[in-house]
Amino acid sequence: APNALVIPGATGESSARGSAATPSSRGELFDAGYPWARGRRTEAFDGFSPDPGPARVVVIMGSPGAGKTSRVAPLTGRGFLRLNRDDRGGKLDDLLAPMEAEAAQGVRHFVLDNTYPTRASRRGVLEVAGRHGLPVDCVHIDIPEEEALYNASLRIFRGQGRMLSPEELSAGVKTDPTLLPPQAIYRFRSVLEPPSADEGFRALHTEIFRRRVDPDQSRRALVLDYDGTLRESSGPAPFPRNPDEVRILPGRKETLARYREEGWLLLGVSNQSGVARGDLDLATAQACFARTNELLEQDIPVLFCPHPAGAVRCWCRKPMPGLGVALIETYGLDRSASLYVGDLETDATFARNVGFGFRHADEFFAIKSPQP
Repeated sequence: APNALVIPGATGESSARGSAATPSSRGELFDAGYPWARGRRTEAFDGFSPDPGPARVVVIMGSPGAGKTSRVAPLTGRGFLRLNRDDRGGKLDDLLAPMEAEAAQGVRHFVLDNTYPTRASRRGVLEVAGRHGLPVDCVHIDIPEEEALYNASLRIFRGQGRMLSPEELSAGVKTDPTLLPPQAIYRFRSVLEPPSADEGFRALHTEIFRRRVDPDQSRRALVLDYDGTLRESSGPAPFPRNPDEVRILPGRKETLARYREEGWLLLGVSNQSGVARGDLDLATAQACFARTNELLEQDIPVLFCPHPAGAVRCWCRKPMPGLGVALIETYGLDRSASLYVGDLETDATFARNVGFGFRHADEFFAIKSPQP
């Protein structure tokens, strides 16, 4: 790991702690063990050390939803001036003028936590810093796409208490930069040019995103798609348009009863674009879920997206992870211990974006006993 340091000669915990007691001893040990690196050791990223160190600019870059903001507090707490587009508005290049003005007034420590996906987007920061004799360190937070999608959904749910409609999201992004459209993350990844030393950075540090385990999220759930997984329609449409059309697929009731007996929490999610099309209204969609649960003889809480099919414009439409995030937050789920069952490729992608295990409905309901 990039933040791990080998301590040559340590034979136990006490000697390791003693050897690593001070920065100077760490440096001496590193030089002794790796003499070839002696000339480069001072270039190592030390952005989160207690000492603000020499004058410099720290660029923290990465995808929307990568957790850049959480890396800023240790720096601003030590006197770094933060320049962030979310706070100041405008475009990335609009941060250059205040940076130039502050540097001219004698500010010598800056932190800029923004996306900076391309070399061109980073060039201006390096040019301003160069004019004022400030070296630039770059921290690139490398986050898997599914984790960035999860984080963006989580931020909306925690801030709003629910997932937003496409119209609410479209209006909100104009005034609230924390409300990201799903396309923002895909757009970033499509143009990303990882940072390189030849751009002029003094030091580069790539941090692999790792989610912290929340001890309050410990419950195990079986999360279920409904249409095509638990039920079918007896009517002309593929999915029920009224409660009388609900038909339970074979083996579903018995299998869910076994999982419930094994202590699994049963939850449901569904895309209901028929509401947006006018095939049924919200009350009828809810009545169809109630009838499904009645036939299954299970009381299963269900979250569903009533928004249009096609290009994804909200976080609650599968395969976006919004409904899964809402379930995890509401019921305290351990996502790595929970299982999602569906019948479509969007279901498999949804499970990956949320962090659930996945089983195809045909395979799952052919199994006679609960699977870990």
